[in-house]
Amino acid sequence: MKKLVACLQRQGAAKPKRRKSLQATILCLFGKQLDTGGAGALIDEMQRRGIVSFNGDKVVYALPKTPA
Repeated sequence: MKKLVACLQRQGAAKPKRRKSLQATILCLFGKQLDTGGAGALIDEMQRRGIVSFNGDKVVYALPKTPA
């Protein structure tokens, strides 16, 4: 989770804007260590922790201000 949050913080305004692109970013970041189901589980966990929420398909971020 820390690796993912740090990556999103570095991306600034270029963060993924939709759920599908967030999932693609996660899959790219973790390579073969994670499959589509694992990426979905990470998104669900981020949502549970309040790091992201969704307005329809659009991602709304609430990333911590300090690097993870």
